[in-house]
Amino acid sequence: MKRREALGLFGAAGAMSLMQSQNGFAQVADSDANDTQNAIGLANRGLPELTITDVKVIQGRFGADEHTCVKVYTSEPGLYGVGDGCNSQRAKTIKTYIEEYIAPFVIGRSVNDIEKLWNELWVGPYWRASVDHSNAIAAVDGALWDILGKRAGKPVYDLWGGKVREGNRAFHQVRSGSDQDLRMQDIQDHIDKGFRHFRLRASYFEEGYGWDEGFRGNDGAFTAATVRQFQRIRDEFGWDIDVGIDVHSALSPAGAIVCAKAIEEFRPFFVEDLFTIEDMNWHEVLRTQSAIGVATGEQMVSNNEWIELVANRWIDYIRPHVSAMGGPSLVKKLLHCCEFFGVQSSLHGPGNVSPVGHAINAHLEICIPNFGIGEGEDFDEDRQAAYPGCPEMDGAVRKLNGLPGWGIDIDEEVIANFPHDPDQVRMRTRYDTEGAPRNP
Repeated sequence: MKRREALGLFGAAGAMSLMQSQNGFAQVADSDANDTQNAIGLANRGLPELTITDVKVIQGRFGADEHTCVKVYTSEPGLYGVGDGCNSQRAKTIKTYIEEYIAPFVIGRSVNDIEKLWNELWVGPYWRASVDHSNAIAAVDGALWDILGKRAGKPVYDLWGGKVREGNRAFHQVRSGSDQDLRMQDIQDHIDKGFRHFRLRASYFEEGYGWDEGFRGNDGAFTAATVRQFQRIRDEFGWDIDVGIDVHSALSPAGAIVCAKAIEEFRPFFVEDLFTIEDMNWHEVLRTQSAIGVATGEQMVSNNEWIELVANRWIDYIRPHVSAMGGPSLVKKLLHCCEFFGVQSSLHGPGNVSPVGHAINAHLEICIPNFGIGEGEDFDEDRQAAYPGCPEMDGAVRKLNGLPGWGIDIDEEVIANFPHDPDQVRMRTRYDTEGAPRNP
């Protein structure tokens, strides 16, 4: 993309601020090559100190997905950053938390103090690792990195050491429904597009089994259906594709062990969320029973929940929801720690993560050597219009546009056509309508 087109993405005001931030470099380029002292003076001057002047929460609803993002404004007119704090289950809470607690704390502070602000916000409520507080922190944390990238005229991944690869491969979530032929056709269609990794969800395999009924509380039915599905896929497509499954904590811990052993012969590249967040120590038992690839992490909100799993190599893929963990500042450290123990990344990226969040995921993973597999495909037209600069798919590979910051913006006029539903509350329960236990 040409520089003029890049500046256009952020509007006239954003373009002006970007050009202003690059002005010192332009002066160096235009100065007399022999005027060494002048060049050194400009280089040492750096960027002017800026402060946070406002934090604006922007929410929208796309289908069943609630998005909560922010724009953090600065004392440089027209310069702002965007961040993601998506939590579909608690959108109203996150908005209130940002407006009532986070914004008053950060307004007037330096936009450069990213690490300091993150740590102060983390200990601010005294009780650490509240998922609502973490999502609120994450929104502002992401916006500050976006501002830094825009001021430097660089994508955020360049600030973190540069790209390790040109794009991040992704898995395809195989379509739901009980029609097996349509499911097989969905796999073939995406093989034709270049996909080689596929994820299943066993609760949709057969007639009469929905996500919140049927298999829940019936470990044997779940495992039997999973085996049948893997068998058909291997029979039709052979071993040239990788297939995994999201168990989504639908099994008892003992039932999860049985399921893992039953599907091991089909060589799943990962089996996700065999255990609930309360049963993480069962991963140690699993390692003694099966050699399948193990993925977990989307329910995590605290360092105490992943450090032991990683240090003991009980898992193969870490799948944190970036905003639930507190934002890119924390997750970047998490991913580097995982590198030392051979654990690969697969950041959580369903539809209830906004395109801003997907862009942040892509930046985090494109600059680490221990990237494993990404989640997410092309965005629909509505989301592309609401979030100009969405990361795009090249076959099965997610590409970034190389623009400053996250390379993405939020069009408030467009997103106003997809209003947030403040009365929408999503709750999960451990029991079905007849009182039978299940794992949410």
